[in-house]
Amino acid sequence: MEREKLNDLLRDIHEMTGSRVMLLTPERQVVTYPDNPLEFCRLLQTVQWQESPEKSLQQEISEYISQNLAEDLSVQAMCRRFAVSKSELYRILRRRAPDGIARYVRQLRFERACDLLRNTNKPLWQIAAEVGYDNPDYFLRAFKKEMGCSVGEYRRQLR
Repeated sequence: MEREKLNDLLRDIHEMTGSRVMLLTPERQVVTYPDNPLEFCRLLQTVQWQESPEKSLQQEISEYISQNLAEDLSVQAMCRRFAVSKSELYRILRRRAPDGIARYVRQLRFERACDLLRNTNKPLWQIAAEVGYDNPDYFLRAFKKEMGCSVGEYRRQLR
């Protein structure tokens, strides 16, 4: 950001809040705006913004789910894995899983199953196991309910 625009922004913040804006230098010195606007702007341009820890945890959980579809991905198992409460897990994933965590996991599992059905000739029992279904018959029923067609019909449509 240009120094003039940054200075204008800081002036606006100062006027709206009526208080000083402070930064702490790496040497642990406080620089304030409006007392030292040039130094404050110089220092602000060196700030390295970091993602919030919650966002990185959300990403870590989402990646874990995507990479471990064959594992137990129940809410209880993920709470234990990431050392968070049930309500905290729901709050962290609410943007990626607005319909609930179980629904989110189910969607990812069926997306992966469809990908495997399209791009491999693996047997159904193996695909079921890779997406977290120990019982292939249950997988077939769940697939039909979720996708609106049987696995056989899905594969025939692809040919």
